[in-house]
Amino acid sequence: MRKALATAFVLLAGLASAQAEEIRFVGKSVMFSNYVIIRSLLDSRDHKTFVRAARSVDLDQPLLKPGLITVFAPTDAAFADLSPKWKTKIIDSPRREAVAKLLACHIVADPRFAGRKIADLLKTTESLTFPTLGGCSLTVSRTPGGFALVDGAGRSSVIPHADIVQSNGMIQIVDAVLLPSS
Repeated sequence: MRKALATAFVLLAGLASAQAEEIRFVGKSVMFSNYVIIRSLLDSRDHKTFVRAARSVDLDQPLLKPGLITVFAPTDAAFADLSPKWKTKIIDSPRREAVAKLLACHIVADPRFAGRKIADLLKTTESLTFPTLGGCSLTVSRTPGGFALVDGAGRSSVIPHADIVQSNGMIQIVDAVLLPSS
């Protein structure tokens, strides 16, 4: 009898923890809330370029650490849509500092915003501007279909998948590579 109760308790505990985990389908990939940001992006079929670039400048390591950050993660299609000028300057560039700066413009670590859902942050305001680790400013606003974003260069993009909870923060999928003001 005790063994049966113990087994039932273990099963219920496992079920309770499974229910607490949030699972999101993003494109052809599944993202689990108990994963760290970089693991979800590594597992994603749509973020290979972002992950490869992050690894090339050792930016993948901070995305493994505990603490709350928000990553605005461009898809592979977003990188493919970059103008030839930006592709040469950033993706094909051997200059690690240029790649690191560009990628840092996709990461928010400010404790007022990092790791928090955009839907929650925009409950009382029309738009918010987020400072990034790269010194860029990203302005997010609510649209009838979700959220829009304006990068430092003044380019507009869409956040097709927002508020993907991770164990060390939040992922916001964006349909454009976010560019600095210069």
